[in-house]
Amino acid sequence: MGLAATGSILLAAQAKADLTLPYTVDYSSINSLAGPTTTEVSVPSFSPSLGTLTGITIVLNTSDTVDAHVLNSDGVVESYSSATASAPIQITALPSSLTSTATGTASYGSGTVPAGNPESIPPSYGYASLPGASTTASSTLDVPSADFDLYEGGGDYNLTINTGIFNITGTGSSYLNFGGDATSTGNVEVTYDYVAAPEPSALLGGFGILGSMAAMAWRKRKQ
Repeated sequence: MGLAATGSILLAAQAKADLTLPYTVDYSSINSLAGPTTTEVSVPSFSPSLGTLTGITIVLNTSDTVDAHVLNSDGVVESYSSATASAPIQITALPSSLTSTATGTASYGSGTVPAGNPESIPPSYGYASLPGASTTASSTLDVPSADFDLYEGGGDYNLTINTGIFNITGTGSSYLNFGGDATSTGNVEVTYDYVAAPEPSALLGGFGILGSMAAMAWRKRKQ
């Protein structure tokens, strides 16, 4: 993926690399607390031939769709409240200590779950499907200038995306179990701010102007 480079001498120019980052988190079992899934994204580094870096910003944007459910192992209808789903996505840049997390959170409020039949063999559960919810989140990283050299050179470097622990919680009796699944998609935006390198023709033009000014000053001294 190329970098669009525009700018002129001494004006802050900007190059931007936009990456689409698909990933899926699927938690279909009850109270799923699976470990993170890791994805690496290759990003084109900044070419020093474009100029001098003055800033690097990395933005992680996520869009999550959550489908939740509540199971009831009791033989009577149970109520729940404050049902909330969270889907954290963490980005790790360079160096590896530079991280940020965007957490999409969906609130389901309260409701009831039909009775189950704990006496049956095997026991059956009351089931309440909570409506699908959509949530978005974003996080921003500003790379310290001391680490700019990690992002230069004209090659590629990797950003790491970790899907955190998808979790659905709620308030209710001990007979209730909260679970569900989520799908999360997102993108990473990498922005390079820099002072553009002067074109050779501009440098020659500048030298020509300086030469003309020097000649004019010499002629004045001769008069």
